[in-house]
Amino acid sequence: MSIELNKLQSINTNNTSITTHNTAFRGANVTLPNDTIELSTKKARLSTGAKLAIGITTVLASIYGYKVLHRHLTKPSLEKVAKNFSEIFRRNVPKEEAENIVNRYKNLLEIENTEEFIKKAFEQTKKDYGYEKNPIKLKINKIKDYAGSGDAGWTGESGVLSINVLVDKNGKVKNINKRGRKCMLQTIMHEFQHVKQDEIAYRTSRDEIVKAILEKKSDQSDYINKIKDILSKKSKIEIEAKKHNITVEECKKRFEEILKELEAGKYSFDTIKFDPKTKIGLDNVFNGYSKFAKGSKEHNLGLKYIENTKNYIKPGTDRKGYEKQILEAEAFETEKKFEEIYNYFANKWRIPFFQ
Repeated sequence: MSIELNKLQSINTNNTSITTHNTAFRGANVTLPNDTIELSTKKARLSTGAKLAIGITTVLASIYGYKVLHRHLTKPSLEKVAKNFSEIFRRNVPKEEAENIVNRYKNLLEIENTEEFIKKAFEQTKKDYGYEKNPIKLKINKIKDYAGSGDAGWTGESGVLSINVLVDKNGKVKNINKRGRKCMLQTIMHEFQHVKQDEIAYRTSRDEIVKAILEKKSDQSDYINKIKDILSKKSKIEIEAKKHNITVEECKKRFEEILKELEAGKYSFDTIKFDPKTKIGLDNVFNGYSKFAKGSKEHNLGLKYIENTKNYIKPGTDRKGYEKQILEAEAFETEKKFEEIYNYFANKWRIPFFQ
């Protein structure tokens, strides 16, 4: 099939456009109507600002893309793992020891029974932090409310590290998957970072940290909000009823009565008077530890921990402030560092990378 362009009417080169009229394609038996087609050679020009914006956007997109690929395709080297462990445990951890610790945690994460996993993870983490012989106790709270599942806390006043686990309707602890166990291990490490902070504060000034713990001013609104939260869900009332060994109905009634009295301003909340002779959990945990010299790096850090304990920001009051205060910022950084360690042994196909 041959195509012939016929009856070209005009070509105007002055305005750099080509105009065709009554053009037919012979041999194809197709005839176009009297249309006009103009081809312009004029180029669109971008302003300097637009060019700069495009350039910056391209650079930022490239950086973001690199970071995403780096995060998903690489893993830390053994040197990085050793560095992270050293920072978490606050002691020198050579590569050989780091590899051994990795293997222990790797084996721990294979334990499918949740209670058994928590107990063994607690003991291993306690040992790695250097507290193998310290009387730090573990308390596993069995709850039925998903909202509190996985939560944990360290209480210096009692020397107890507690963890919440979810149970079914028969009271049996529900097992969690491997990723969930990894998160639980991170939580345990988070809480042991608080133990380490209390050790440093205790060795800086025993009386000051004990006083900070005992003399926290009770905020009436905290009590009111806490009771309202308990009364908001039957499952929470059931937990409290079990704690106090009373029926759910009786527990609910008591909390409702207390709430009315609190809202009426019947109770006053005074600061607890500190007595240096008062013994708390920290005295048992860190008994016999030497004090840090005044002006030393550890001593100055301990003063910051004591001050933060006095003015601790609760998550329900100010979430950002809670996460940024030194006590929590360090603990959350510990979780982040262990996430990197987890990527080292959980993703063999990734490329080793030292940061």
